[in-house]
Amino acid sequence: MEIGISEIGNDVPSPTLAASGQLTFDDFTFVSRDAMVSSQTFFECVPGRGDVMGRIARNFVRRQQPHGLIASWYPESPPNYYTYTEAMNLIVLSKEFARSGRTEYSTAAKAIADRLVALQAAGHWVDNYNDNGSGGLVAATTASWFGNVAWAMIGLTTFVQNAPSTDSTPYTGAIDLARTWLQQQIAAYQTAGGAAGGITDGVEGNVSTYFALVAAGATASAQAMSEFLTTQAWTRASGACAWGSRTGAWPLMSRATGARSSSGRFKTTPVP
Repeated sequence: MEIGISEIGNDVPSPTLAASGQLTFDDFTFVSRDAMVSSQTFFECVPGRGDVMGRIARNFVRRQQPHGLIASWYPESPPNYYTYTEAMNLIVLSKEFARSGRTEYSTAAKAIADRLVALQAAGHWVDNYNDNGSGGLVAATTASWFGNVAWAMIGLTTFVQNAPSTDSTPYTGAIDLARTWLQQQIAAYQTAGGAAGGITDGVEGNVSTYFALVAAGATASAQAMSEFLTTQAWTRASGACAWGSRTGAWPLMSRATGARSSSGRFKTTPVP
């Protein structure tokens, strides 16, 4: 059994707050004792099961709603449409179109991209949306976590690169607006006393933002964040990143977070 404890309250994107006291349980899987203690004499190869990637993409297409988004969890009522999972859906469908050439995937990807462009406000997206009861969407929160905005940027960039529309201007425009918004948050973080180049104390948001800046071609900002991660989060002695940039504040994560070059710096070139 795996238990995850939520340490932050609803709609409060700040790792500095005390634990909320919430306990979240995911699915339970039961395994017999005999299965756990049986001896393994060889590595079993999983047999091929056909076009797995295609089946996943087709399932996404089947579950896509008229407004363009795909419910993040199912079955769930009412459904939630999290910005992060919509970005993942957009990446999968765009990549699957590039791999297979099947237009239903590019059409589905375009529907998500169009909806993300429509939902963008002041350069960013909120973390979650709900159905509004009349075929549209309404914001379910006012919070905008940096990592979610970053992944929406990455999703739109992946769409432009792999499932091009006849006119990519709306999507590149949304990417530029999101890049500007993230750069503004980086500046605000430094003004508030944070180290130069970072966007938040938590490492995860910085890593996501770093890759979004790389994808958007914002080389100078990505390099500054590379330096932030290397100097503020990375601990060479342990070979790991701390959860937060404040030295000793949080326990270390397992191994490297993000892409690192042989010099220990985070790369500033796109990662395939």
